[in-house]
Amino acid sequence: MTTATLPQVGSYQLVPSLSSITFAIKKLGIFTIHGGFEIRSGRGVVGEEGITVFAEIDAASFVTGNKHRDKQVRGRSFLDSARHPKIIFDGTVSADTVSGVLSFRESAEIELIVDEVRTKGPRVDVRAHGQVSRSALGVPTGRPVIGDLLDIGLTVSWTRG
Repeated sequence: MTTATLPQVGSYQLVPSLSSITFAIKKLGIFTIHGGFEIRSGRGVVGEEGITVFAEIDAASFVTGNKHRDKQVRGRSFLDSARHPKIIFDGTVSADTVSGVLSFRESAEIELIVDEVRTKGPRVDVRAHGQVSRSALGVPTGRPVIGDLLDIGLTVSWTRG
């Protein structure tokens, strides 16, 4: 992990335009499908006891670059984003991990490994990676040709205020 300096104590707001979630999942155990989600909003609090974070992800923002697949995954068979529009993360950040509960249809504890933390003025940028089981979140697994584990890449920017 690369750390410039730890964030100052205070409240932070997520900058959606500078933040993203990417994923990769195996199909047929051979092909890898890449895509992402938009992070709608978030906040963090840096205190003496540690850092707590909350983020809201837009389920309807699921995108892989294949319009037919994206529509199908956002539909009732998988995400059902019309009825389940939000994916929520509530957790903590340490020097090495981002851990907490990811909630969609169901909730699952997740832990991501922090790759980098950079501070520049009032802004803090964090990059992390890990895995999450889509079935643990209540997303139907569908046909067995698509894997259950999503490799996640997280890039978030926070600004003080």
